[in-house]
Amino acid sequence: MEKDKERQSIRTGVKLLFCLLVSGFVFLIACQAVEPEKRAYPQVIGIDWQKEEQRYTVWMHMASLAEDTGQRKQSAETQPGNELYFTGSDGAQIHTAYEATREQYLDIGHVKAVIFGTSLRENRERLREVLTGMESESSLGNSLCIFTTDSLSELSQAVEEQGISLGDFLTGLYENRTDSSAQAPVRLADLYRSCHTDTALPQIPGITVKDRVLMVEKK
Repeated sequence: MEKDKERQSIRTGVKLLFCLLVSGFVFLIACQAVEPEKRAYPQVIGIDWQKEEQRYTVWMHMASLAEDTGQRKQSAETQPGNELYFTGSDGAQIHTAYEATREQYLDIGHVKAVIFGTSLRENRERLREVLTGMESESSLGNSLCIFTTDSLSELSQAVEEQGISLGDFLTGLYENRTDSSAQAPVRLADLYRSCHTDTALPQIPGITVKDRVLMVEKK
């Protein structure tokens, strides 16, 4: 009888310890959570390679917090038209630059499209490096729409001047077409596949700016 009581006491102690550990873990997660209004939400990310400077340029077109998360509160950091720029020799340097200059947590879970500059797209080694880093970031997924442009700076300037919600514009070109002109977009997964199989890239739709008007040349 005493042994049975001892075993029961041990089982109870183990269960209690397990519950305490789980409760503590949940508490830690809750403490580490960042409120939506304290996050920055890129809607579109543009990346290019500067050959002469041997560094990457990253442009982030920020989303509207209310539109993309359903929150009423908005931060001046996340209004459409707020364009962020960073440069670095690799992803770690760019991330460090963001952390040193922005107080908000960078949440890339709402990115809708990625735009590769021509210089990066034509440099297979650098593009592979970028794609490898992107593929390791699970929150990006692999269904993002892919585009290319000759000049990220010209594109970002036009977007900022017109106050365009670029992510909605680019994805809407495909999602809002139901007639015979509808085409399937090039997805990030398509570029991953080309990278893994060492085959030619798919024909990526190009974005141009003419008289401050954005035009997308579909494949």
